[in-house]
Amino acid sequence: MREQLLLLYELQEIDSQLLVRSERLKEIPVKANEIKAELEKAQQALRGAQSREDEANRDRRKLEQDLAAEKEKLKKWEARLNDIKNSREFAALSREIEGLKRQNRDLEESILQKMQAAEDASRERAQHQGKVDALQKEFHARDTEAKQASAAVKAEMDQAASSRQSVAGKVKKNLLRQYEYIRDHKGGRALVLVKDGCCLGCHMQVPPQLYNELQRGDAVHTCPMCQRIMFWEPLAQRTVEEQAAAHA
Repeated sequence: MREQLLLLYELQEIDSQLLVRSERLKEIPVKANEIKAELEKAQQALRGAQSREDEANRDRRKLEQDLAAEKEKLKKWEARLNDIKNSREFAALSREIEGLKRQNRDLEESILQKMQAAEDASRERAQHQGKVDALQKEFHARDTEAKQASAAVKAEMDQAASSRQSVAGKVKKNLLRQYEYIRDHKGGRALVLVKDGCCLGCHMQVPPQLYNELQRGDAVHTCPMCQRIMFWEPLAQRTVEEQAAAHA
Protein backbone atom coordinates (compact mmCIF):
# COMPACT_ATOMS: atom_id res chain seq x y z
CA MET A 1 0.00 0.00 0.00
CA ARG A 2 2.95 2.31 0.59
CA GLU A 3 3.74 2.02 -3.12
CA GLN A 4 0.15 3.01 -3.96
CA LEU A 5 0.35 6.02 -1.66
CA LEU A 6 3.62 7.06 -3.29
CA LEU A 7 1.94 6.79 -6.69
CA LEU A 8 -0.91 8.98 -5.46
CA TYR A 9 1.59 11.50 -4.17
CA GLU A 10 3.31 11.55 -7.56
CA LEU A 11 -0.05 11.77 -9.29
CA GLN A 12 -1.04 14.78 -7.22
CA GLU A 13 2.25 16.51 -8.01
CA ILE A 14 1.51 16.06 -11.71
CA ASP A 15 -2.07 17.27 -11.25
CA SER A 16 -0.77 20.34 -9.42
CA GLN A 17 1.58 21.06 -12.31
CA LEU A 18 -1.29 20.67 -14.77
CA LEU A 19 -3.45 23.03 -12.73
CA VAL A 20 -0.70 25.65 -12.55
CA ARG A 21 -0.11 25.42 -16.29
CA SER A 22 -3.83 25.57 -16.97
CA GLU A 23 -4.09 28.81 -15.02
CA ARG A 24 -0.98 30.10 -16.79
CA LEU A 25 -2.63 29.30 -20.11
CA LYS A 26 -5.55 31.55 -19.15
CA GLU A 27 -3.25 34.39 -18.12
CA ILE A 28 -1.02 34.40 -21.21
CA PRO A 29 -3.44 36.15 -23.62
CA VAL A 30 -4.71 38.69 -21.05
CA LYS A 31 -2.35 41.50 -22.07
CA ALA A 32 -2.90 40.87 -25.77
CA ASN A 33 -6.66 40.89 -25.22
CA GLU A 34 -6.42 44.18 -23.30
CA ILE A 35 -4.53 45.75 -26.20
CA LYS A 36 -7.05 44.26 -28.63
CA ALA A 37 -9.91 45.89 -26.72
CA GLU A 38 -8.05 49.22 -26.76
CA LEU A 39 -7.39 48.76 -30.48
CA GLU A 40 -11.07 48.12 -31.20
CA LYS A 41 -11.96 51.25 -29.24
CA ALA A 42 -9.43 53.29 -31.24
CA GLN A 43 -10.73 51.83 -34.50
CA GLN A 44 -14.26 52.80 -33.52
CA ALA A 45 -13.08 56.36 -32.82
CA LEU A 46 -11.29 56.36 -36.18
CA ARG A 47 -14.45 55.27 -37.97
CA GLY A 48 -16.40 58.00 -36.16
CA ALA A 49 -13.94 60.70 -37.26
CA GLN A 50 -13.92 59.38 -40.82
CA SER A 51 -17.73 59.35 -40.84
CA ARG A 52 -17.88 62.98 -39.63
CA GLU A 53 -15.33 64.04 -42.24
CA ASP A 54 -17.26 62.27 -45.03
CA GLU A 55 -20.54 63.75 -43.85
CA ALA A 56 -19.09 67.28 -43.71
CA ASN A 57 -17.67 66.92 -47.23
CA ARG A 58 -20.98 65.58 -48.57
CA ASP A 59 -22.84 68.48 -46.98
CA ARG A 60 -20.29 70.95 -48.37
CA ARG A 61 -20.63 69.57 -51.90
CA LYS A 62 -24.44 69.74 -51.65
CA LEU A 63 -24.26 73.36 -50.43
CA GLU A 64 -21.83 74.23 -53.24
CA GLN A 65 -24.29 72.80 -55.76
CA ASP A 66 -27.11 74.77 -54.19
CA LEU A 67 -25.00 77.94 -54.22
CA ALA A 68 -24.07 77.46 -57.87
CA ALA A 69 -27.75 77.09 -58.75
CA GLU A 70 -28.70 80.16 -56.71
CA LYS A 71 -25.93 82.23 -58.30
CA GLU A 72 -27.18 81.27 -61.74
CA LYS A 73 -30.66 82.34 -60.69
CA LEU A 74 -29.26 85.62 -59.33
CA LYS A 75 -27.46 86.24 -62.61
CA LYS A 76 -30.71 85.82 -64.56
CA TRP A 77 -32.67 88.06 -62.19
CA GLU A 78 -30.05 90.81 -62.41
CA ALA A 79 -30.20 90.58 -66.20
CA ARG A 80 -33.99 90.96 -66.08
CA LEU A 81 -33.62 93.97 -63.83
CA ASN A 82 -32.15 96.01 -66.69
CA ASP A 83 -35.20 95.35 -68.87
CA ILE A 84 -37.85 96.35 -66.33
CA LYS A 85 -39.37 99.84 -66.89
CA ASN A 86 -42.09 99.69 -64.25
CA SER A 87 -40.79 101.09 -60.96
CA ARG A 88 -42.99 98.82 -58.83
CA GLU A 89 -41.79 95.67 -60.62
CA PHE A 90 -38.23 97.00 -60.42
CA ALA A 91 -38.52 97.49 -56.65
CA ALA A 92 -40.09 94.06 -56.16
CA LEU A 93 -37.41 92.31 -58.17
CA SER A 94 -34.70 94.30 -56.42
CA ARG A 95 -36.01 93.04 -53.07
CA GLU A 96 -35.98 89.47 -54.40
CA ILE A 97 -32.42 89.93 -55.60
CA GLU A 98 -31.29 91.26 -52.20
CA GLY A 99 -32.99 88.36 -50.49
CA LEU A 100 -31.25 85.92 -52.82
CA LYS A 101 -27.89 87.60 -52.16
CA ARG A 102 -28.40 87.20 -48.41
CA GLN A 103 -29.34 83.58 -48.93
CA ASN A 104 -26.20 83.06 -50.99
CA ARG A 105 -24.07 84.67 -48.28
CA ASP A 106 -25.63 82.28 -45.76
CA LEU A 107 -24.83 79.38 -48.08
CA GLU A 108 -21.23 80.57 -48.38
CA GLU A 109 -20.98 80.80 -44.59
CA SER A 110 -22.41 77.29 -44.25
CA ILE A 111 -19.91 76.02 -46.81
CA LEU A 112 -17.05 77.54 -44.80
CA GLN A 113 -18.40 75.92 -41.63
CA LYS A 114 -18.58 72.52 -43.34
CA MET A 115 -15.05 72.96 -44.65
CA GLN A 116 -13.86 73.73 -41.13
CA ALA A 117 -15.76 70.73 -39.73
CA ALA A 118 -14.16 68.48 -42.38
CA GLU A 119 -10.68 69.82 -41.52
CA ASP A 120 -11.24 69.26 -37.80
CA ALA A 121 -12.51 65.73 -38.43
CA SER A 122 -9.54 65.09 -40.75
CA ARG A 123 -7.05 66.09 -38.03
CA GLU A 124 -8.91 63.94 -35.51
CA ARG A 125 -8.92 61.04 -37.98
CA ALA A 126 -5.16 61.38 -38.45
CA GLN A 127 -4.61 61.25 -34.68
CA HIS A 128 -6.80 58.17 -34.32
CA GLN A 129 -5.08 56.55 -37.31
CA GLY A 130 -1.70 57.03 -35.63
CA LYS A 131 -2.99 55.42 -32.46
CA VAL A 132 -4.57 52.55 -34.40
CA ASP A 133 -1.32 51.89 -36.27
CA ALA A 134 0.69 51.83 -33.03
CA LEU A 135 -1.82 49.55 -31.27
CA GLN A 136 -1.99 47.20 -34.24
CA LYS A 137 1.80 46.84 -34.15
CA GLU A 138 1.78 46.26 -30.38
CA PHE A 139 -1.12 43.81 -30.57
CA HIS A 140 0.60 41.83 -33.32
CA ALA A 141 3.77 41.56 -31.22
CA ARG A 142 1.87 40.61 -28.04
CA ASP A 143 -0.36 38.16 -29.88
CA THR A 144 2.65 36.46 -31.44
CA GLU A 145 4.32 36.20 -28.02
CA ALA A 146 1.11 34.85 -26.47
CA LYS A 147 0.72 32.18 -29.15
CA GLN A 148 4.33 31.07 -28.74
CA ALA A 149 4.02 30.99 -24.94
CA SER A 150 0.72 29.11 -25.15
CA ALA A 151 2.24 26.55 -27.49
CA ALA A 152 5.12 26.00 -25.05
CA VAL A 153 2.76 25.58 -22.08
CA LYS A 154 0.52 23.22 -24.05
CA ALA A 155 3.56 21.12 -24.91
CA GLU A 156 4.45 20.94 -21.21
CA MET A 157 0.85 20.00 -20.40
CA ASP A 158 0.87 17.27 -23.04
CA GLN A 159 4.05 15.86 -21.51
CA ALA A 160 2.57 16.08 -18.00
CA ALA A 161 -0.65 14.46 -19.19
CA SER A 162 1.36 11.60 -20.68
CA SER A 163 3.19 11.15 -17.37
CA ARG A 164 -0.10 11.30 -15.51
CA GLN A 165 -1.58 8.57 -17.67
CA SER A 166 1.45 6.37 -16.99
CA VAL A 167 1.29 6.93 -13.22
CA ALA A 168 -2.50 6.64 -13.02
CA GLY A 169 -2.31 3.31 -14.85
CA LYS A 170 -0.33 1.89 -11.93
CA VAL A 171 -2.87 2.96 -9.28
CA LYS A 172 -5.58 0.51 -8.29
CA LYS A 173 -8.84 1.50 -9.97
CA ASN A 174 -10.89 1.82 -6.80
CA LEU A 175 -8.16 3.95 -5.18
CA LEU A 176 -7.86 6.08 -8.30
CA ARG A 177 -11.64 6.67 -8.31
CA GLN A 178 -11.47 7.65 -4.64
CA TYR A 179 -8.56 10.03 -5.33
CA GLU A 180 -10.29 11.70 -8.28
CA TYR A 181 -13.59 12.02 -6.43
CA ILE A 182 -11.91 13.76 -3.49
CA ARG A 183 -9.83 15.93 -5.85
CA ASP A 184 -12.97 17.10 -7.69
CA HIS A 185 -14.75 17.94 -4.44
CA LYS A 186 -11.83 19.43 -2.48
CA GLY A 187 -10.51 22.18 -4.71
CA GLY A 188 -8.19 19.97 -6.73
CA ARG A 189 -6.27 18.56 -3.77
CA ALA A 190 -7.08 15.01 -2.70
CA LEU A 191 -3.88 14.16 -0.86
CA VAL A 192 -2.64 16.04 2.21
CA LEU A 193 0.52 15.77 4.25
CA VAL A 194 0.38 15.05 7.95
CA LYS A 195 3.18 16.64 9.96
CA ASP A 196 3.70 16.22 13.70
CA GLY A 197 0.25 14.69 14.01
CA CYS A 198 -1.48 17.61 12.25
CA CYS A 199 -3.36 17.43 8.95
CA LEU A 200 -2.00 20.20 6.73
CA GLY A 201 -5.25 20.25 4.75
CA CYS A 202 -7.57 21.34 7.56
CA HIS A 203 -4.93 21.97 10.31
CA MET A 204 -6.66 19.64 12.75
CA GLN A 205 -4.88 17.13 15.00
CA VAL A 206 -5.11 13.54 13.86
CA PRO A 207 -6.15 11.02 16.57
CA PRO A 208 -2.99 9.34 18.02
CA GLN A 209 -4.02 5.81 17.04
CA LEU A 210 -4.76 6.90 13.47
CA TYR A 211 -1.46 8.79 13.34
CA ASN A 212 0.43 5.66 14.37
CA GLU A 213 -1.31 3.63 11.64
CA LEU A 214 -0.58 6.36 9.13
CA GLN A 215 3.16 6.16 9.80
CA ARG A 216 3.22 2.47 8.98
CA GLY A 217 1.96 3.28 5.47
CA ASP A 218 0.21 -0.07 5.06
CA ALA A 219 -3.32 1.32 4.48
CA VAL A 220 -5.11 4.32 2.99
CA HIS A 221 -6.51 6.67 5.62
CA THR A 222 -8.58 9.79 5.20
CA CYS A 223 -8.68 12.75 7.55
CA PRO A 224 -11.71 12.55 9.88
CA MET A 225 -12.27 16.29 9.39
CA CYS A 226 -11.53 17.22 5.75
CA GLN A 227 -11.92 13.70 4.28
CA ARG A 228 -8.74 13.98 2.21
CA ILE A 229 -6.33 11.08 1.84
CA MET A 230 -3.55 11.51 4.38
CA PHE A 231 0.13 11.06 3.62
CA TRP A 232 2.80 11.05 6.30
CA GLU A 233 5.34 13.80 5.58
CA PRO A 234 8.55 11.70 5.94
CA LEU A 235 7.21 9.41 3.21
CA ALA A 236 6.73 12.45 0.99
CA GLN A 237 10.26 13.65 1.69
CA ARG A 238 11.60 10.19 0.97
CA THR A 239 9.68 10.20 -2.32
CA VAL A 240 11.20 13.52 -3.33
CA GLU A 241 14.67 12.23 -2.53
CA GLU A 242 14.07 9.02 -4.46
CA GLN A 243 12.82 10.91 -7.50
CA ALA A 244 15.83 13.23 -7.37
CA ALA A 245 18.16 10.25 -7.20
CA ALA A 246 16.39 8.57 -10.12
CA HIS A 247 16.94 11.66 -12.33
CA ALA A 248 20.54 12.22 -11.17
